[in-house]
Amino acid sequence: MLPHPRSYTFLTCSQQVIQALRERFSLHIDREHPIFGQYPLLPAALALILGMCLGNVLAWPWGLWVGMAALGLILTWRWEGAVLLAILALGGWLAPQYRWLHELPPLETSKPYMLETVIREVQHRDSGTQVILDMSKGLPDSLCISRGVWNIYDHSFPSEPVVENLSPGDTLVLRCALQWPAGRRNPNGFDYRRYLWTRGVDILIRDPVIVVAHKAREDFYLPGVIAQVRQSIRAHLEAWLGQPQAGLAVGLLLGDKTGLDAEFRERIQSLGIGHILAVSGLHVGFMLAILMTLARLFPVTQVYRLIVIGTGLASYILLTGASPSVVRASIMAFLYAWGRSIERRPSGWNLLAAAAIISLILNPRSLFSASFQLSFAAVAGILYLYPSLRNWLASTPFGERVYRRRPLRYASDLFLVGLGAQAGILPVIISVFHSFSVYVLLANLLVIPLAGLVVMSGLVSLLVSVLWTGLAEVIANATWLFVTMIQVMVNLSSRLPYLQIVTGRPGVPALGGIIIGILIFPYLFRAEGFRIRIRLVAAMLVLVSIFVWVSATRERDLKVTVLDVGQGDAIHVAFPDGRHVLMDAGMRTPHFDQGRRVVAPYLRGQGVRRLYAAAISHPQADHLGGFSYLLERLPIRELWDTDNPHESGLYQRLKLVADSISVPVRSLMAGDVISIGKVDLFVLSPDDFLLRHNYKSNHASLVMKLRYGKTSMLFTGDVEKGVETRLLAYGEFLSADWLKVGHHGSSTSTSEAFLEICRPQGAVISVGAGNMFGHPSEEVVARLESAARVVHRTDRDRALVLRSDGERWEPVDWR
Repeated sequence: MLPHPRSYTFLTCSQQVIQALRERFSLHIDREHPIFGQYPLLPAALALILGMCLGNVLAWPWGLWVGMAALGLILTWRWEGAVLLAILALGGWLAPQYRWLHELPPLETSKPYMLETVIREVQHRDSGTQVILDMSKGLPDSLCISRGVWNIYDHSFPSEPVVENLSPGDTLVLRCALQWPAGRRNPNGFDYRRYLWTRGVDILIRDPVIVVAHKAREDFYLPGVIAQVRQSIRAHLEAWLGQPQAGLAVGLLLGDKTGLDAEFRERIQSLGIGHILAVSGLHVGFMLAILMTLARLFPVTQVYRLIVIGTGLASYILLTGASPSVVRASIMAFLYAWGRSIERRPSGWNLLAAAAIISLILNPRSLFSASFQLSFAAVAGILYLYPSLRNWLASTPFGERVYRRRPLRYASDLFLVGLGAQAGILPVIISVFHSFSVYVLLANLLVIPLAGLVVMSGLVSLLVSVLWTGLAEVIANATWLFVTMIQVMVNLSSRLPYLQIVTGRPGVPALGGIIIGILIFPYLFRAEGFRIRIRLVAAMLVLVSIFVWVSATRERDLKVTVLDVGQGDAIHVAFPDGRHVLMDAGMRTPHFDQGRRVVAPYLRGQGVRRLYAAAISHPQADHLGGFSYLLERLPIRELWDTDNPHESGLYQRLKLVADSISVPVRSLMAGDVISIGKVDLFVLSPDDFLLRHNYKSNHASLVMKLRYGKTSMLFTGDVEKGVETRLLAYGEFLSADWLKVGHHGSSTSTSEAFLEICRPQGAVISVGAGNMFGHPSEEVVARLESAARVVHRTDRDRALVLRSDGERWEPVDWR
């Protein structure tokens, strides 16, 4: 049967178009090209990553990506490079779609959901228990989700025995409410929703949750077996080592940080050696050595040896939680062992590219996680910089003397490997954490060898314990010694001055300059000629100059940021002359510290290295709680308070800490004026009468008016209507462009008479979503909406950023 004339015409035109494209792009890439010849998998991996990034942003229909892939395969007949187009299209097709908040379907709020779930993972922490659940029944198909997380805090669930008995594989029937995870609430803040998304979790199971049925799983369930093995390892290490050594040993061996003290973990991070707690190449290298040794003990073929190695590495991946770093290292280790079995030595770049391709095909979401980026960037930095630096050092007279001695050669190589890794992850580190460690290379030299000994002795002791418990305990004594030495070195090193350099959030020009500088850097140590080096040095100086220029020419306006710290206050004022004042710092509870989790990351992202002043509006935990963390980690010139007679225990401890580090406390009263450059801060309250006669701490809250040129803003703390009546005596001076609403929008504040005098154009309410106090009052919100053009609520609208040039205020879209 002949094709339909229209079909024939379409096929003919398609063939002509394809032939024209072939002739137009008839490029023949030399197979000896250094990229396609030596590292054929590297461009393929980069094309896959680029395709996934484009697919995540563009959200094209899958048919378009498939068509592009087919076109690339057709063009490959004449142009080998077209296969990259096909791989790029494959990446776009596999790219996971991240749905923004406005794209999410609404959730049922009038009645609870009845869900049948299977427990996938249970993590017991100091603050409570986190349960990850696979949802099998009870959700409408329109939600397009299959996994949720249930955070159980000690104060929110009455049946603690039920919580203790939860195990992976158990079936739970829950009647609960659901909530989409919150995204980034503040500039430079933590994006909890994206973090859960990279782990495959899409929704929160809200408290309270009623357990209707709990059925333990009786058949084989791999995650349950893995959880039992992890618990057994943890129990053995606790019996052999005791605490806190066992917590660090478990972190080093399994990547489980739940047993580590929060302060000690922060010291490790501040030294830049947090990677020792992420199972990666160091751990997998020792595991590979053990597996290869065991495989050689039996007279079997190479195929069976590879099966033993692959099974052991796969088991270790599952045992350590299958983080991107351990998946990457295990894939590279297995491919390396396979290459050795056929008497070939695989290229490091090809191994890294193969690991990236396999990892992304198995879990496309991992591309957008910091752990994946840090892991692959570190290895890429080593592969790119280490050979050039080592060859250059070995060619110098000093290097020749160093490489004659094995201990010095080992220390030198370790230093250069650390330098390459740190250079590779530098763009990621300053983009995510907005700072980097000063002593990271020194800390690596001291801690990495000990961490390797811990991993080696720990793995050996656990394997030996299967056959001979007594010998395992003897080996564990060595593990205890190595762990203790790490603890001592970390504690001593963390006392060094200037642990970290705060960079702030880098812009695109700065990041581009850093990346180009890293790419140029190894060419300075190659022997192509003196003139080439001079040109490269000049290019690097130009890049540094551009970076400094971009930093120096940033806008120097007044900027006020009202942070979203839940039910509390935290306001950052960045002055035009570069000084910074923080008014309050949010809540601190046994489970959550806003100073640590919200305020400190925000300040680092803004490049704040020192506070001119920290102002405490009044001594309540929802205003001063976060200062306890900040005061010990951020230089503060002085504290401002009000001599409030209602001093809390937390405030007393805060003043003791300030006295111990020689931070002066300045008491402010009505009539004080503080000038910072061209900005004036007028203290309006409390006066002497309120300090002597008030019966509530709110009445003695610090009230200040900020004035910069023609613009102004009024900060009212938690003052109530009685104090507002006294403030009316200021008359027209009380008027302001923006008002920070008092007492989180409570009905006890923001009277009509006060608003008539203040006459704000905009008002901001700092309040927590779903708080127990019912803030803000509907009456107050209605009053504000009738008086001001803009009413911003942090529970609904997230943080507010305002910029003033002295003429007018301009809201900043930081999202």
